[in-house]
Amino acid sequence: MKSYKSFLLAEGDTSDATNTEMAICLAHNMNTIRGKKGTHLPQEELFAEAQEMAGIAPAKWNKVTNKNELLAIGTAVADDPQLGNVGKWLIHSGTGRATTHYKKGSDVTPKTDLFGNARNRFSLKKAGDSGTGAQLMSAKSGEASGVMRGAIAHLQAAEPDVIVKGTRKTFDILEKKMLATSRNDLNVEVRDSKNDFAKWYHDVRLPEVKKLAKKNKIVDKRGKGLSDTKFKDHIKDELSALGVASTSTKQKNLIDGLMIARPDFDNKMNQYIKSNVAVGDVMVSAKHLKNVSPKELTKTKLKTQIIDVLKISMDSQEWKEDLATFLTTNASLKKWLVYEAASGLYKFTGNASTGKKYTGDETAVANTMLVFYEGGIKTKENTFTWSMANASLADNIDVSFKGSGRAKYIKLGIAASYEPIGTPLMEETVNQIFEEEYNNILLKEGYFSDMVADVKGKIQFAARTLWENIIKRIILKMKDWAAKGLTYLLDVMGIEMEGSVAFKTPSW
Repeated sequence: MKSYKSFLLAEGDTSDATNTEMAICLAHNMNTIRGKKGTHLPQEELFAEAQEMAGIAPAKWNKVTNKNELLAIGTAVADDPQLGNVGKWLIHSGTGRATTHYKKGSDVTPKTDLFGNARNRFSLKKAGDSGTGAQLMSAKSGEASGVMRGAIAHLQAAEPDVIVKGTRKTFDILEKKMLATSRNDLNVEVRDSKNDFAKWYHDVRLPEVKKLAKKNKIVDKRGKGLSDTKFKDHIKDELSALGVASTSTKQKNLIDGLMIARPDFDNKMNQYIKSNVAVGDVMVSAKHLKNVSPKELTKTKLKTQIIDVLKISMDSQEWKEDLATFLTTNASLKKWLVYEAASGLYKFTGNASTGKKYTGDETAVANTMLVFYEGGIKTKENTFTWSMANASLADNIDVSFKGSGRAKYIKLGIAASYEPIGTPLMEETVNQIFEEEYNNILLKEGYFSDMVADVKGKIQFAARTLWENIIKRIILKMKDWAAKGLTYLLDVMGIEMEGSVAFKTPSW
């Protein structure tokens, strides 16, 4: 059995997002049916009709394990006044198919997760979520190219006098260089590969930096030689600066005069392949290796693939910088990049934006952002208006590996929200949960009069309910963070763990 590292590498399970989408549709449709046929309709008949109107195959819902929990969330969203009049039925479309107008893209998944009437075609996001479900886009070469071309089409329609500069280099990255990174024969995991190389690199690099520091008379503020901890922190940040660390750092511990040059690092990578050091637990799951010849899993072969991963990672860091420069140069393009990534308007219609909410015939285009939490709806916004106000999301593009099994490629990603990793995220989340529960429980009109008769009992009941809901939601949030990996969870909680350990994946 693989160590906890296989848990850390999960790309992100999207099944919960899909199941929540279905639950919201079911809850809304049951409300509609009750309104038409009364509340005494047999539950089984009520649910079957709600499923049919949502376009959800019974077999698909039957696979859901946490039905009651999801239906509770779905009901909270469906009953929230912010949802408004969305039409009689909500239809689940997130796993459907539509026709794409991206010339080099092949993804036909609608941007709309669920839809009602023409003004309510929802892209559903969970409040506080920064995982894969909260991505506006996470696209490989052809898809990323399509989003960028769609954004340019929107900009040119809205501001025909604007000239977009630097497109040749940009599309060379998106359509050629990123495409060349696609692999379907990788026998190693990306994060594990980086960690395995880092262990070897630390061992061979430490005596080098100590020797170089002594030669260059690099000392601390007191004029004394630096400690091994300082050198180790430098090496850790050195790998991050090169783009080959499994977890990026802020690179505050780099020591002037000790940073390795790229040619010397290339030599180090060749040295690693030729070394006799054993390869750690880096391979993909055994189920993906059933038909792979043992000759492809030798120490040298695995090391060669590890170095391939590192080189692609370094290249992708350069591409990220180039794309960021392109967007900075063409600042007016950012809001349209966010809009196309969020709505898919150009992708599914082939047309540029008219500058207002799309309510045409194509239901795959998302025209409303619906952000929910366990207690209901946080925000419901016009996708166009939201995108125009959130152009800054394009300042945080992600160019990194994506994939599963033996298939990996470099993707271009844009998150639906920006959340800093580290203790502030934990603090912000707890504060947000408290504020929402306080408003929901203590400030709802008629709460006290409906619940408990005496004043003391009312206060105690409200306080207890508030506390229980806060604890429950924080635990659920920590489960979400843990699902993205132990490293992510520890970062959020402000905990740094050094060393290595193997243990079973937690059962939440």
